[in-house]
Amino acid sequence: MTSTPSQDPADPSDSPAEGTYLNKGISSALTPGSTFKLVTLAAAIDTMPDIYNRSYTCSGSIDIGGDTINCTGVHGTQDIYGALANSCNCAFGELAVSVGAEKLKECADRAGLTSAGMFDGIPTGAGWIEVQDDAPANLAWAGIGQHTDTVNPAAFLRYIGAIAN
Repeated sequence: MTSTPSQDPADPSDSPAEGTYLNKGISSALTPGSTFKLVTLAAAIDTMPDIYNRSYTCSGSIDIGGDTINCTGVHGTQDIYGALANSCNCAFGELAVSVGAEKLKECADRAGLTSAGMFDGIPTGAGWIEVQDDAPANLAWAGIGQHTDTVNPAAFLRYIGAIAN
């Protein structure tokens, strides 16, 4: 939870950069990246009864809405378990589009990822998930955690803890 380890809080005369003393783990909202795929998966489980019977093909990229969604590898044909284990952008981009913007946002809201909270008496930053169904590539990137999504790290830790429990 250290923002800038090179800043000496005992010597503020160094003219610290704006935000140096902001505890980003509690007070900010950041792009979640692939960790957001857990939210996309939860939304898919809620809305797609055949999720465990589907297969996804990853050739390293996929065209969604005329835009290319790149993956970190070539995963071939995989089920949802393989897609999660591989953190496959192609599969999760497809899932996000299948789930839809409204359900994706609803799942993030229910998980407490888009509202401010409290962490030991300190207010947390609020997350932001906003995308429309009429922009499928943006929706795909949102489901991967890369569009304009932001999530408070402490809120996401709480969400992952709930999954683990």
